[in-house]
Amino acid sequence: MVNKRKKNLVSPDAGGSTSGSPKRKGVCKNYVHACPAYLETLGQTHCGWTFGAIAEIVDNSKDARATKLDILVEHHHSEMHGERIPMLALIDDGHGMSHDELLVMLSLGNKKFHQDDRERIGKYGVGFRTGAMKLGRDVIVLTQTTESRSVAFLSQTCNESNKDDDSEAELELPIVTYHRIASVMELDTDVQSEQTSEYNLDIMKRFSPFNEYFIGGKFALFGENGQGTQVYIWNLEKSGSDFSLEWQRSNNGDVNGDDIVIRSRRTRQRPGPLSQRVPLDYSLRAYLEVIFIDPRMEIFIQGSLVKSRLVAKSLDKTKIIDGNIPGKPVQLILGHCKQEWERMNSGIFLYWHGRLIEAYKRVGGMIQHPENSRGVIGVVDVTDVMRVGDRDMVNNTKQTFQECEAYAELEDWLGGMLDMYCRENSEGGGSSANSEDHMSDLIYLRVQNNLLQRNR
Repeated sequence: MVNKRKKNLVSPDAGGSTSGSPKRKGVCKNYVHACPAYLETLGQTHCGWTFGAIAEIVDNSKDARATKLDILVEHHHSEMHGERIPMLALIDDGHGMSHDELLVMLSLGNKKFHQDDRERIGKYGVGFRTGAMKLGRDVIVLTQTTESRSVAFLSQTCNESNKDDDSEAELELPIVTYHRIASVMELDTDVQSEQTSEYNLDIMKRFSPFNEYFIGGKFALFGENGQGTQVYIWNLEKSGSDFSLEWQRSNNGDVNGDDIVIRSRRTRQRPGPLSQRVPLDYSLRAYLEVIFIDPRMEIFIQGSLVKSRLVAKSLDKTKIIDGNIPGKPVQLILGHCKQEWERMNSGIFLYWHGRLIEAYKRVGGMIQHPENSRGVIGVVDVTDVMRVGDRDMVNNTKQTFQECEAYAELEDWLGGMLDMYCRENSEGGGSSANSEDHMSDLIYLRVQNNLLQRNR
């Protein structure tokens, strides 16, 4: 499972030594133990931006081919707390997970998925843990497939409270799995004994608001023939005395009033800003409006549908530019957005496998002279460009790209195309073939010069 003990490949020699300690022969492998405190460490992966943690779970729903995802905050009574507590819920109708697939999701990394699956976002096998442990200290997962039903518990509270001296370096992961035949459920004794399942269920009842009746009621949300996954997170992260997240529901029918926001409402740092008014930095609704370049999953926040915004189709004065970086095809769509002009914003939206990685990235003249590009927005999918050899050069938080030659060349190219677009669309700007050829020459010289500087 998650932790493995030392394993002897060859039995140690039974012979003694003159010092009184036995001599060991053969190969003895050491395996890593996972200390419960490591769960808190995992949560620090997304310390820069809480929505990056939520996005990890949204990615899993999309990879599961879900057509609907509900994100909301519920309140349930907790005997441990002696009161009702908030619980972040994410519920999808994807294909669910088998017992083994659930173990893979909860384990510390897994092997890479088939690289030909261009739509798959999950790559590293760590996203769920880092995301969930950033959002709260405890999480329970209920998942249902056509043949199975499972419930798993990942808990800092349990692992800190339910340990003795002999197990302090072990991370406990209770899972109960049932074999499913239509609406009939039988304990799957191929993956656990009755005693193990009873013990695991007792742990969940002791350290969570969930008992067998509550769990059964939640599984009923799938319906008799339904599939999907439900994630419930509590003991939510706090900032001072308040929760880091703030949830709100509109009482007057205003859809935009149904939202989950970062309480601080701070915007992320970007070079050369025109404005600090970037709603997707602190509004989950605004972020999820543009998270996918081709949205195929309905997302609801606090019960209200998120209206997807296709960034490229919201532009006017649009120009489509094809390029090769480095030797790989890429297409950039540039245009002017009235809404962003009013907000005094500009920048490039970079997507990878159809998922937003960087928003409002400033390139070229946007950095030194942002007023010249006010309202200019670009959209580009860089899946092929940011694959170097057999590696996807995206940071494991999926909020930025790794520094590499391909990314540097991409930035140079984007900057050149942006500057050309601004020249052509400024008052008195020309768009003749000669001016385009001149700008292309300048861009080529800039890229070559930067490559030479990096190689020195």
